[in-house]
Amino acid sequence: MVYSMCLLIAALMASSFFPSSPALQLPYNLNPAVRSQVEEKWPKILASCPGFKKYAGDMIFDRIEDNRGSDRVSRIDIVVKMGYSSIIPVEYQAIGHTCYYGISQDGKSMSIQDDVCVAVCKDSVIETNGVDYVVAFR
Repeated sequence: MVYSMCLLIAALMASSFFPSSPALQLPYNLNPAVRSQVEEKWPKILASCPGFKKYAGDMIFDRIEDNRGSDRVSRIDIVVKMGYSSIIPVEYQAIGHTCYYGISQDGKSMSIQDDVCVAVCKDSVIETNGVDYVVAFR
């Protein structure tokens, strides 16, 4: 009985220290259309980014940027800050980095602008040669 209780406590502690995905905390005053799009696509983003689950303990949700209708880009950005621990491999060069994961206007894909952010998402170093990396949602 004591042994099983210790296992339960250990499992609960591990799950709180090492979350299974980065916490998505949407602001209460977020545009309802943006909120709906982000909530709908978040499971697809997690499915497309195995690194998010693996490195969740070192990722901090920062904000949502509604850039729909922008001259430069037209998307909804989920902004995530990388922490300073050693969870994410050093070769990704992600320490302290801010990443923008952009849901396309039509909601069919996500674009990632930076090799560092692609590496964290895909859990692999991928050279993009300065071109946005696009992940199509299924």
